[in-house]
Amino acid sequence: MSTVTNGFTFAFPEVKRVYKTSIHRKLSSNVLRIILGGSLLIAIVVGIVVYFLHIGLENLISSVSGSSGMATLYGILAIGAYPLIIGVGSYFVGNSVGKSAIKAKFPDTQTIGKLALVIGLVSYLSYLTMYTLFYYAPERFDHWIDYLRQAFYLLLFAGVAWGTSTSKVEETPFCENCNDFMVSDDIGERNTTDGYKGLEIAQESIIVNILNSRQFTKLNELNKDWSKDNYCLLQIWHCPVCNNNGFIDCTTYQSRTSVTNGQVKREAALRLIHSSRIDGEEIQILMQARQTLGTPIIKS
Repeated sequence: MSTVTNGFTFAFPEVKRVYKTSIHRKLSSNVLRIILGGSLLIAIVVGIVVYFLHIGLENLISSVSGSSGMATLYGILAIGAYPLIIGVGSYFVGNSVGKSAIKAKFPDTQTIGKLALVIGLVSYLSYLTMYTLFYYAPERFDHWIDYLRQAFYLLLFAGVAWGTSTSKVEETPFCENCNDFMVSDDIGERNTTDGYKGLEIAQESIIVNILNSRQFTKLNELNKDWSKDNYCLLQIWHCPVCNNNGFIDCTTYQSRTSVTNGQVKREAALRLIHSSRIDGEEIQILMQARQTLGTPIIKS
């Protein structure tokens, strides 16, 4: 039964990811050292960079103050640009905390979230220190709205860092038997210079049937037809220590490009259509299928 998401029609319903994390661990000094050592400096640097970008925008608005229309326009743009700059910077902070937690083999998302809140606060204080020392003017804090704005910035710094760090840890399965995070070997490619790649969506029904029936050897028989526009990406998560525990997720990706009044618009949507546990034998079969299908090559 086909369903529609964001204007895209999908042949299969969305499923929930099988892997769920609810692990609680005591925070050791070694784990804390790894996380803080990998994130504090980034947080401070991000705060400084946000300050310079913030001031650059303010100077840009001031430079066009002679034209009231332009000043108003730049003022409106700045209202949205300030939170965007903070959000992007805080994303890097949160991502750093998440990566450090994975490096430290620490899967407790609640504790990681709390640490990310503190490190996000450090990033905000770095920004505020620069702002106060080098660009302070009494009139900048002479109204309640100024304090409200700073409170909003603080929430952004801490909130985005918290959300990004916990998501990073949650999306990476953890093998409790070996006390280590799993690694992902994909049938397809992620984070490539020209976007994600996967098996042509025309093979979606065959792939789903293979995964649901657990006949993973049949993946070797798939056509080596790859796409970066409409495709299926298979993520094979497995423990690097025991190689006996893992998960397989299959995501369908659709996109389209339209041109309106000379403006190119690209829209996309994705959906998780399969998620299940896999054992050591199935991991070996899937890894062999990955090797057989090879590296994605997009035909011109």
